[in-house]
Amino acid sequence: MTRILLIITLFFTPFFVSADVILTAIDELPKEAQEFIKANFSEEKILIMKLDKELFASDTYEVKFASGTEIEFSKEGVWKKVDTKNAIVPDSVIPSKILSHIKENFKEQKIESISKKRYGYKVEFQSGLEVKFNKDFRFIGIDD
Repeated sequence: MTRILLIITLFFTPFFVSADVILTAIDELPKEAQEFIKANFSEEKILIMKLDKELFASDTYEVKFASGTEIEFSKEGVWKKVDTKNAIVPDSVIPSKILSHIKENFKEQKIESISKKRYGYKVEFQSGLEVKFNKDFRFIGIDD
């Protein structure tokens, strides 16, 4: 019985392992990710960049800055999530229709994080309030 469990464990273990590859230069990121960083975070110091290789999911790139900001990119280099960790997401990152809605309806709120979801976008404010927008940038709800 022990032998069977050992064989099963050895056989299936590689299928559940993901690997991180540390990147040493910004030009190892996809071109679109490089351009996004240069356009929106050029003043930030990069601490670490890595490629998260997943067996059953899409590979992603993660970039962490000295300020605490983290950005997740798809394997093509399209941003998936920007999380500033208590700072403010630059307006240049936020789609203009979403930014307009927030400035009109949530004037006092500061955007700490924005992420792309299947339904559209999720925006998290420093207050903890979360708002959602569909793929057409229309407001669809509030989570608190």
